[in-house]
Amino acid sequence: MIITFIVLLIAIHAVEEIPLPTFDIDLDQSPETRWNHVLDAKRTELKKFVLNIEAEYNPFLIKYVANGLIKSGVFSQEIIQEMKSGSEYLNLNFQSVVFGNFMNEFFALCSSLVIRKPQGGIILGRNFDSNYPNSMRELSVDLSFYKSGKLLYKSTSIAMYYGIVTGMRPEAYAISLNQRNLHDHSYFWETLGLIEGSKSASFAIRYVLENIDNYDDAKDYLENIPILSGEYICIAGITDGAVITRNRKYVADLKELDEVTWYIVQTNYDHWLQQPENDDRYNPNIDKLELIGKEYVDEDQVHRLMTMKPTLNSDTVHTTIMNPLTGYWYAVTWPLE
Repeated sequence: MIITFIVLLIAIHAVEEIPLPTFDIDLDQSPETRWNHVLDAKRTELKKFVLNIEAEYNPFLIKYVANGLIKSGVFSQEIIQEMKSGSEYLNLNFQSVVFGNFMNEFFALCSSLVIRKPQGGIILGRNFDSNYPNSMRELSVDLSFYKSGKLLYKSTSIAMYYGIVTGMRPEAYAISLNQRNLHDHSYFWETLGLIEGSKSASFAIRYVLENIDNYDDAKDYLENIPILSGEYICIAGITDGAVITRNRKYVADLKELDEVTWYIVQTNYDHWLQQPENDDRYNPNIDKLELIGKEYVDEDQVHRLMTMKPTLNSDTVHTTIMNPLTGYWYAVTWPLE
């Protein structure tokens, strides 16, 4: 049965993958200049995207939200310098760039698989989905961040987005961020969170990747830091893996790999609840993983799972497969529709 299923997986996978443009980011360079080569490469696409933001949202709203974010301290001074310098470099409205860097709080729907590989290591498979898939595909980039001449971490990201929702620190851990809807008055609670000093999860992940060199400390930090919105934080280490279901102030659920649990599937809904019929990416992945079996799973099988419907869908922007033990990294985007 397993051989038949693998053949079926290969036959189904027929969607064209598009390699991502790759860029090195030197964190020893000043925040004002370290991103210029990325901005040059995506100049046309970035200007179009910012114009679209300004056409879709009220200018007063953009100004109000951006100024509130800057005053709140949710962004570090280094991040603000990056955004301000980028906007000046491309002659874009600074407030629109700040606003765009907060949109991921509301418009990211993703799938992640945390899987123990029998030959060693933990695989993290990740599809980043967005309400703006074509714009995000045009802006997708594969980034390698360096410090003191050495690779510090990698990220599949969006040009001029300075947070991290998908990243790997080789020989340490990999992280992906999936949005969680808390079904409450999110704008009120997120405004209160800004006043109280809570953080955006994607910028907290960037902090972790740049400053924490081991799985346990990274996991502990992401479990305890106050964040602005509900999130699922998926983390794969060298021998351990987990999905942290976060409320704004505390952990709602922690699911970890153990001797019995060899995979964890996470989309955008609590795993203990019934999945919505119109967006069930959870159960199909469980069925396929059970068919593959823990003795046969590897990066190629995870890649095939991430690129099959419904996990791969019309909103999928890019796909990343990671294994921090081996440093395996595979990232692609998908054709415009």
